Amino acid sequence: FWPGSGEIDLVEARGNDNYGDIGNQAGGSTVHWGPHWPLNFYEMTTVQYTASDGSFANSFHTWRVDWTSTSMEFYVDDVLVMTVDPGTNFWDYGGLGDQYDNPWVAGDKMAPFDQKFYFI
Repeated sequence: FWPGSGEIDLVEARGNDNYGDIGNQAGGSTVHWGPHWPLNFYEMTTVQYTASDGSFANSFHTWRVDWTSTSMEFYVDDVLVMTVDPGTNFWDYGGLGDQYDNPWVAGDKMAPFDQKFYFI
């Protein structure tokens, strides 16, 4: 039933020094959402970035998410790296329309992970 309940990855990073271009110099933030797998629309709400000092392993870094009723803003070291604004709601943002029953019709910009667990 994942990602119907949602998942917020504030940061995903590796600690390896020698792992190509996805070693400890790289990181990412992602919101996983959608009614069920394989309808995980994370590709609409993900960002990849590199450490400003060359490595996330060699010094202290700060990750932050500001989550309001209308959007989520993701920051790395106080630099805005991604804004997630679903518009009316995540269902419409994903382009699901009427092809599936929308369990989150009530409310404004309601995210799947803000709702009761839903079985499809």
